[in-house]
Amino acid sequence: MKNILAKLFVFEGYAYLYILTMILCIIGMVNGYFLGTIAGTEQPVASYFKMGEIGSNYMETIHSLVVAAPILGCCLGAYFSTYIRRWLGGKKYALILTAFLFIISAIGSYHPEILLGKIHRLSPEESGWGVFISLMFFRIIGGIATGISSVLGPMYMTELVPAEKRGKLVTVFYLFNTLGLMLAFLVNSLLYRYHSIIYQLQDFTTLYDTGWRHMFVAIAFPAILMLAVVFVLPHSPRELILDGKIKEAKNTFLLLYGYERSQKIMGELQQSFNVKRVNLFSYGRRVVLLCVGMAFCQQFIGYNVIICFLPRLMSDLTICETATAVQLSVILILMASLSMIVTFIFIDKFGRKPLMVSGTILILISLILIFVFITIDGINPKLCYIPMVLYFIGYPISGGSTCMVYICEVLPNEIRRQGSSYVQTLSWIFNLVLILFMPHLYANHGWIIYTILVLTTITAIAMVIILLPETKGMTLEQIGKYWSIRENKKATVGH
Repeated sequence: MKNILAKLFVFEGYAYLYILTMILCIIGMVNGYFLGTIAGTEQPVASYFKMGEIGSNYMETIHSLVVAAPILGCCLGAYFSTYIRRWLGGKKYALILTAFLFIISAIGSYHPEILLGKIHRLSPEESGWGVFISLMFFRIIGGIATGISSVLGPMYMTELVPAEKRGKLVTVFYLFNTLGLMLAFLVNSLLYRYHSIIYQLQDFTTLYDTGWRHMFVAIAFPAILMLAVVFVLPHSPRELILDGKIKEAKNTFLLLYGYERSQKIMGELQQSFNVKRVNLFSYGRRVVLLCVGMAFCQQFIGYNVIICFLPRLMSDLTICETATAVQLSVILILMASLSMIVTFIFIDKFGRKPLMVSGTILILISLILIFVFITIDGINPKLCYIPMVLYFIGYPISGGSTCMVYICEVLPNEIRRQGSSYVQTLSWIFNLVLILFMPHLYANHGWIIYTILVLTTITAIAMVIILLPETKGMTLEQIGKYWSIRENKKATVGH
């Protein structure tokens, strides 16, 4: 079944592929925007809900809950993404659902009182646990949308693009994810300035009263754009073959690659699917454990947690006001975006392993410099911004893009749906664990966080060098054949 765009225009080959890539990048941007709003709102929301003490660490607990709620939703969305895809009949329909969920989350987060039957907004004095729980509910809905799209979006793109362009085009998805983060930080920065200067003398219009509402509802605009464009996406051809829809898969490949190449790919695909492998460990445990290990390192290197608390962290490290810290955060995200562009240029030229190693080494250097700057007396705290820049350059090269490209492509076709869902779910769970404990550790035992980051970074470097095979230039079918041959050899040696 030909796609809407194909009916309107005559696209064949890469022109059509690039259009689909840009549509998918909008999904990545909305994901990044949603996660970016967490960082700008965790302090205002925690200050708004002063509902009584929760032990001696009340503020740390509220900070954790505000950030953990959407991440909990991400865990749920990632885990159930495969079931939702199956229930709705394809990745395309699941992505349409995520756009609706983002819009519902944005509107509900702006006015959480609606679940309590309140039409008007409540002041901080009037609000209580009911409003807080309602807000967390809507944030979980947005997290579910993020979890679903974080699995299906990259997987969908991986299944569309050819081997020689896969690294670049999947990297573009994560580039737009980072641009979404930057856009969220930029909007938050403008709203900080707007509420702090324009309305600082008026009641019920200060940053901590209503500013966070505006930050949350702003995601509705890119989500509406996402909803508008995702309807023109075709179904994944590899997904269609797995579901037995051969004719539709042929039509999609014809639009993507042209006649000759589409015939070749269809032959390889049908041959690779001759043997049905439904067990997650059909290709051995190593491929799955490698993905889980990379997901673990990706989260415990700390980038995604740092993003959630970035303004507060920058304020503490450089000793500046919150509004200035948000502006500095925008610059860091900009550096991450530029770093992602470097990855886009070189990932299919140099391969995955060199980029992952070099980026992780930059992270290790930045962590060492931060330790030096915060422990030696007499050093200007503002110098801590230098290693933070190095960190935000190194992570996108390694864990932020290349690692995710690798996880998307290294799982064989037959287990990619199930495997990607499980790996992404574990990744979000690792993130959730850090978020729940980081505010308390940061307030009382900062050295524990630093130790975790350093040890994980060293482990990541060793794992990439020793265990990871290079997948540059290999088709998804060739990658599956690599694991199949390796597992067969292992079974032969065992006998």
